[in-house]
Amino acid sequence: MRLIKTILIVAVLALFTQRTFADEQFDTSYEVSYHVSEDGVTTVEQNITIINNKEDVLATTYSHSINQMDIYDVKARDGKGEIEVTRKDENGVITIKLNLKEQVIGKGRENKIELSYKTKSIASKLGGIWNLNLPQISGLDNIKDYTTQIFIPKSFGPEIFISPIPTRKTDQGEYNTYFFDKESIKDGGISASFGVYQTVNFRLKYHLKNDSWLPVFQEIALPPDIAGFQQVLIENIIPYPKKMYLDADGNLMAKYRLSGGEDLDIQALGGAKISGKQIVPANGGKMHELPKNLIRDYTQEKPYWDTSSEVIKSIADDLFEPEKTVAQNAQKIYDYITQNYEYNFEIVNEDYIDRKGALWAAEKKGKLACMEFTDLFIAIARATGIPARELNGYAPDTNSPLSVDWKLADTLHSWPQFYDPELGWVMIDPTWGTTSKTDYFTKLDTNHFVFAIKGLDSEYPYPAGSYKLDADEKQVEVDFAQQELTSKEFVTLFRKTDIVSNLINKVTKKISYVAMNKSGYVIYDFNETGRTLFPMEKTSVTLRPGEKPVYQDFNGVQRTLPTKIEDEKLSNIKIYTIGGALLATGLCTTLYFLIKKSKAQRK
Repeated sequence: MRLIKTILIVAVLALFTQRTFADEQFDTSYEVSYHVSEDGVTTVEQNITIINNKEDVLATTYSHSINQMDIYDVKARDGKGEIEVTRKDENGVITIKLNLKEQVIGKGRENKIELSYKTKSIASKLGGIWNLNLPQISGLDNIKDYTTQIFIPKSFGPEIFISPIPTRKTDQGEYNTYFFDKESIKDGGISASFGVYQTVNFRLKYHLKNDSWLPVFQEIALPPDIAGFQQVLIENIIPYPKKMYLDADGNLMAKYRLSGGEDLDIQALGGAKISGKQIVPANGGKMHELPKNLIRDYTQEKPYWDTSSEVIKSIADDLFEPEKTVAQNAQKIYDYITQNYEYNFEIVNEDYIDRKGALWAAEKKGKLACMEFTDLFIAIARATGIPARELNGYAPDTNSPLSVDWKLADTLHSWPQFYDPELGWVMIDPTWGTTSKTDYFTKLDTNHFVFAIKGLDSEYPYPAGSYKLDADEKQVEVDFAQQELTSKEFVTLFRKTDIVSNLINKVTKKISYVAMNKSGYVIYDFNETGRTLFPMEKTSVTLRPGEKPVYQDFNGVQRTLPTKIEDEKLSNIKIYTIGGALLATGLCTTLYFLIKKSKAQRK
């Protein structure tokens, strides 16, 4: 018998490695478990079975390569006991080599290897959220079977999302266990988030300049509320704006008056609650169910969104399937982009980059920045008839430089949003999907903090970080907090005590107040009047004794407004008695003319 000793090299958990042994000589199967502890340390245990496919071969060496991960406490054994581990670190890739003690020969015979190690690179806590990321398994097509179990402590909190969808989930005491088979992980890695919501604190600076000698009004975009995803608390704005309003895209705009030649520095401090969302594209609505107003407003061609381009229209026509849901068609666009384009990692070395737009990206098919990934998705989606828009903001990623330094801006990120009749506005990130090889379509993590929404206009409003003249100036500071974000106060009701109010109250048996929003949150549909009450803004309200006003939260849910009642104290509250003073003046004037008329009649 001719004996062939074969060095078996299997590369797994590596994004860019290849198998180097003769596939026809062996079949391999893996049972891999990840035990995540409460401090985030993960113990990885692999049970590997190597099956001989020929009579005259045997495996003498096993090699395991790991990319994008730091490991320690490596142990291994086979059927004859513990195996000495040789480790090599080179160019970010860790290679573990095992010289097998048990060497079996004969077709159908098996070698069983147990390999374990620990790592802090899989689970990480950011603010109040635990994130789990497992890179894509390389060479799955050449592996006979591959099963994965992940043990997550229940103390991490509820599941925000887990992708791909596990084949099974079980409750095992203090842990929840998620199971995946080979088919479920063939297209990417595994990612998950656990917790209630992410809490961020921010300090944003804005610089406005009036180059004219005449006074002008200028405005800035503050981080907005986004239903189902982001609720913002404004603790302070210095100086406070002349006016605040919500634009048609939902941006929170603050307007200032600048004198001729004036420079104005503005500072906004606050926090935000960011929630995650996971969708099932098959559960989306049909194209004919899309609201006409959204089709009108969010499928138009704009600068950088070249929907009328023959190149863009051709891509849209090739991808569109009318029988599929809106979300499924949007996913086809996402898959097309993530499979055909690469991220330009060299951008991090550039001072700034110019925005090139969707048509440039479609024609070049080169390496893109996050702006081009976003513009390309929006243009193809709009050409397909799917409403889409752009989000700008802060999205830290510890694994790769996925945000870019825009011209005269801080490090920001850009990602798109599309609308489905059943799922609403859905955020996705084709940039992160491309670089991480994980799913950023059916779910988006809680690390994306929105500064501005661009839909009706592709260039305005400018996000925080763009309002400066000096490129080296730092305008964006964001950190992820551990504590819950809560308002110290909510709404104070100041009782109006002027004569007119008292007279009206006696007749209507109600009490007149001035309501001042001290909560820091934007209050919607205040007391069912349709009025939006911005932080520190005041308005009049009349209530029955003991009654509290109602409002809608940022998700559109009606709630009772927490209030505190005080006597009239604000100096500027006197403006609410002007009406009473005018009324009294009017009565006196009328009485005067009546008396004067009476005298004239007597004469």
